[in-house]
Amino acid sequence: AYHDSTGIHSKRLDTEDYDYVSKEWFTKPLEQGKGSWSEPYVDDGGGEIWMTTYSLPLLNSKGDMFAVLTADLSVDELTKMVVELDSLNNDELDMSLDSDKKGDSRTFIVTQKGTFVVHPERKQSDKESVLDYFKRITDREKSALDLVDDFNTGEKGLNLFFDKDDKYYF
Repeated sequence: AYHDSTGIHSKRLDTEDYDYVSKEWFTKPLEQGKGSWSEPYVDDGGGEIWMTTYSLPLLNSKGDMFAVLTADLSVDELTKMVVELDSLNNDELDMSLDSDKKGDSRTFIVTQKGTFVVHPERKQSDKESVLDYFKRITDREKSALDLVDDFNTGEKGLNLFFDKDDKYYF
């Protein structure tokens, strides 16, 4: 089942044309035995939108996997939420390090493979990795590498980051 601008709909995915058993959102949780997020993708034959999927293997009383439960999130909707969050942060939080500069909040979502899921200043079609992006906007390579290292290890929290113009971001 899915929701779009016209209402709630349902669609069967178990057709000959839709090979769901080969999709990452189906295979990854079965291989890992735990819930996981997919890389962003356009779900041709399914949701027909740019999305990311959280998949969770379901276990029976013996502990055997018998199904995969999924929840799809529209990248467009996630982007709208991120832009709104950034706007609220920039309006309401004093993020300045000194009195004559104001900081700027930039929220983004990155996969462990270094793919942007959401970045308010990027298009979905951009294929630049997060490491290449940070190397491009800063001449402080160590800072970029530290941030990417934090993403890869699942580190959570705020990071202070400076771009080439010494504009800083949290």
